[in-house]
Amino acid sequence: NMEKYLNNCINSVINQTYQNIEILLINDGSSDSSENICLKYANSNERIKYFYQKNGGVSKARNFGIINFSGDYVMFLDSDDFLDLNTIETLVQTTLKNNLDVLEFKLYLESDRNYGLDRNQLIFEEKNQTALRIINNRTFYVTNKLIHKSVFNNIFFIENQIYEDVLFPFKIINNSKSLGYLNSCFYHVVEDNSNSLSRGNYSLRQLDQIKSYEQTIDFVKNNDFDKEVIQG
Repeated sequence: NMEKYLNNCINSVINQTYQNIEILLINDGSSDSSENICLKYANSNERIKYFYQKNGGVSKARNFGIINFSGDYVMFLDSDDFLDLNTIETLVQTTLKNNLDVLEFKLYLESDRNYGLDRNQLIFEEKNQTALRIINNRTFYVTNKLIHKSVFNNIFFIENQIYEDVLFPFKIINNSKSLGYLNSCFYHVVEDNSNSLSRGNYSLRQLDQIKSYEQTIDFVKNNDFDKEVIQG
């Protein structure tokens, strides 16, 4: 099953209408046929770089990507998900035209039936608006952003921690001078493969007693976010 997801995922990136991309495939100690699939693609496409790490978790794999990318912008894609073929072209054009550090967009989720509404409506936000929208909609996602390299100023994922990706969007927002939200879906979450923690429909409050919650609250307090954000 994983093979089908992985092929789908990689094909959706290789076949983008925007071709000037580098693709980092990071294998986190997978013991199935993932390595063979990745190597097959890497050997046939010079845009693909393949890396293997001993099982260190998704945060370590993403940090490896942050250290090793060489492009101007970054997107994270989970191996069981896939992109619409015009995703990167649309995001890059929108980002360059509007000089954005971060462009956030919507995921196709089974729970969200409003796919067709507000196609490609761009909303300019400041950091508190973005933070409040994420908290109110419970969209603590890593994968729904195109992020300029300047934003990764010593920003990494916390490794070996449950819900480690909750804090990450707030770090990104805080490091950005210009934020945009494209009210459109581009990214397909394969929901029958629900082993991803980030897909739980939790609020910040429900994460009480969990380290990630405390770290996130500390972070927004220490970085001049509005009171509404802190009260999340």
